[in-house]
Amino acid sequence: METQDGSNPEHPVKPATAAEPKKRWWVIAAGAVAAAFLAAFGAWLFSRVSPILDGPFEESALEAYVDDSGSECDTYALPASLLDDVPVVEVHDGFPAQLAEVDGEWVVEHGGLPATTRRLELTLHGNGDETVVIHSIDVVDFELLTPDEDLVIVNECLPIGGEMDVSSLGANFATRPPVLELTDPELQFPYQVAKDDPEVFDISINKAGEGDEQACFCRWNVGITWSAGADPQQLVVKGDSIGVATAIPSSEWQDHWFIDGEWSTQPTLP
Repeated sequence: METQDGSNPEHPVKPATAAEPKKRWWVIAAGAVAAAFLAAFGAWLFSRVSPILDGPFEESALEAYVDDSGSECDTYALPASLLDDVPVVEVHDGFPAQLAEVDGEWVVEHGGLPATTRRLELTLHGNGDETVVIHSIDVVDFELLTPDEDLVIVNECLPIGGEMDVSSLGANFATRPPVLELTDPELQFPYQVAKDDPEVFDISINKAGEGDEQACFCRWNVGITWSAGADPQQLVVKGDSIGVATAIPSSEWQDHWFIDGEWSTQPTLP
């Protein structure tokens, strides 16, 4: 039941006070003016992402975007028969461990999926004068896929390091469907955003498979449960280029690296 001020005692929202922990910002520099940020940031986002709304012909009080763009060391799982057709170019002056650049959009369009480790940036802000309350961010539309043939892994970089630290949310694929777990001690739900007070949530997918029992060749989207002075509803977003779906590799999926103009199963330079 809501109070007169629109709050919900079952889902309390912490007041915005000077003692409130500082938000984590990943796309704007300290001291940036909100109006200037929204103008430049909004134009960039609209060119790269596509929200899927429950009511696509009605304006929503919440805007959500997911940046699924690639990084210097992406990995992809794809049917073995496509290995020789993957658009790939050698890289000689990029990230030190990077060997090649793979066309991730082509891989996804032809039945492959991005694999670990990767990071998604989910940006949320209000669309009007109301403050929007974010109640949760979850995995939705989970679908476990069964390929018709063997899968292989293509890597853009030599093996480096281990799992990265997670700043906000981590995808746990130990369950079916997987869940998004809070991993940042400064992040608690419910959470407030507004038109002039956007927030970026990091979603890290870094649970490497350890055999068939943890492997996952699967599609999924991100669901945001939110409210703005009314009953909670859900907004679903998906990536625009390589998607939020992912492949947690099996030990049976052979790794490949693009070295000296061809795919090799040995991650060493000639």
